[in-house]
Amino acid sequence: MKHIPIACALAVGLSLGAQAETPSTAAAAPEPEAAGRPLYVGSAACRDCHDGVENGNQYVIWLRSRHGHAYWRLAADWALYLGRLRPKYQDLVDPAADDRCRLCHVTGARDEGARFADSFRAEEGVGCESCHGPGSDYMSPEIMADREAFLAHGGRLPDEATCRGCHRRPENFDWDGWWPKIEHRRPPAQAPADAG
Repeated sequence: MKHIPIACALAVGLSLGAQAETPSTAAAAPEPEAAGRPLYVGSAACRDCHDGVENGNQYVIWLRSRHGHAYWRLAADWALYLGRLRPKYQDLVDPAADDRCRLCHVTGARDEGARFADSFRAEEGVGCESCHGPGSDYMSPEIMADREAFLAHGGRLPDEATCRGCHRRPENFDWDGWWPKIEHRRPPAQAPADAG
């Protein structure tokens, strides 16, 4: 009987610890006007429908790209060194935790009032929703199958201006050269075999 209070305290402590938000999932409480905004769900939520040869290996193309590694690049020693070379970043201490760096290295960081689902992970870097917008309202297969419905539910088709939100230095950004490296269209549907 004497062990019951200790066991209860341990169970409560463990359950509270399991519910604690981590820096990668925590989001500030949304402002009242943002309450109806869609949520960023994370690139892993896109994988089921955007993986495999039949889908053009879209998820793998992203995962192998610099975008898929953008957050983790901030943890490298050279990120701190390179960051401090910039006049406005000479006080940089931890690029992965610095909002100035996260603006371009973490999906949704540039979106004022952004809301994040429990599935979202900052560690995914520059994910699908950085270009296509927060996905909670358009991620169902029925909406994704219809381009007009996708756009009506907040989906975006990226263009050069989308990229230039982060790639601001024209001398270091060549749209025509870089776009083919990350383009990830679905292959055209296979025509049904002629049964004739």
